[in-house]
Parts: sequence; structure tokens; C-alpha cells
Amino acid sequence: MENTSPLNSLTDKDEKMAAKSATEEAKESAKTMMQSAKVAVSDQVDAAKDTAANEVDGIASALRKAADELRDDSPQSRTFRQLSTGLADFSDTIRGKDFSELTRDVSAFARRNPVVFLGGAVLIGLAASRFAKASEHASHDDRDSAERRFSHSPYATPADEKPQAKPDTSAYASGSTGAYTKGGPV
Repeated sequence: MENTSPLNSLTDKDEKMAAKSATEEAKESAKTMMQSAKVAVSDQVDAAKDTAANEVDGIASALRKAADELRDDSPQSRTFRQLSTGLADFSDTIRGKDFSELTRDVSAFARRNPVVFLGGAVLIGLAASRFAKASEHASHDDRDSAERRFSHSPYATPADEKPQAKPDTSAYASGSTGAYTKGGPV
């Protein structure tokens, strides 16, 4: 038989209120976490956007400099100037828009100007590969410098040293005590 006393009824109400309160707290906590995640993602996107804008500015500056070094009336100079102006404008656009607007604009531009879009993608790829190669060479040069520095260290062991090439003496005459030149005794 069930006990339906007012005391049990009060406990059931308390349990229901506690569950409802816990549910509300969980919802608020989830909202707060979602907002924090959105802010964090937004910050990351803004940082990436600023980095991209700075890179595009750097490419525009390099193109502008290359155009300045060419003859003013040459087709290459005019092309480089146009590209640098377009990239500088694009950089300003990147800084001035949020991520969703930016993706929408890039998609629309790619549909309107597929050749220009692909050409720009190729240029960006070439610039990125050049940057990667330059970073790789700098890293390799740093290692070589460190190896040279430590190979002359008083703590270097014979195993650390590279074998020295023996001088080529085959062109010199042997057995004479006189002066020598490359062709033999004088």
C-alpha cells in the first residue's frame, strides 16, 4: 500500500523543484559555455584574419617594390602595380569584415572571376612555398653554423671531426731536395 501522506507529497514537490532547478542551472551553464566558446572562436578567427591581412599587405608591398624597380611604362610594371593595388584593397577588406561576410565575398568573387581567383591562389601558393623554403634554408644555415662552432670546440672528440682531404702530391717530383714547382724540380 502506498503512503500518500502530506509529508511524502512535500518531498516529491521538493524533488521536482530541485530537478527543475538543476535543469535550469544546466541550461544556463551550457549557454555560458557556448558563449565562451563563441568568443574564443571569434578571437581565433580575428587573429587569423589579421595575420592573413598582414601577409596580403606584405605581398602587395613586394609587388609594389618590384614595380618600382621596373621601367614605369613596361607591361610588367603596370601589372605589378594593379596587382599590388588590388591586394592592398583586399587586405583592407579582410580587416573590415567578419568571417561569414568574408567567406561569402570570396565565394562570390571566385564565381565572378574564376581566372583571377585561380591566378591569385597560384601566387599565394608560390609565395607560401618561397617563404617555407626560406625558413628551411635559414634553419639549415643555423644548424651548419652550430656544427662549425662546436667542431672547433676544445670539447670536440675525434669522432666529431670530419676527415681532412690529403693534399694531391702526384704532380710534384719526389726524391729531389731542390726547389719544386707544380711541374717538377726547378
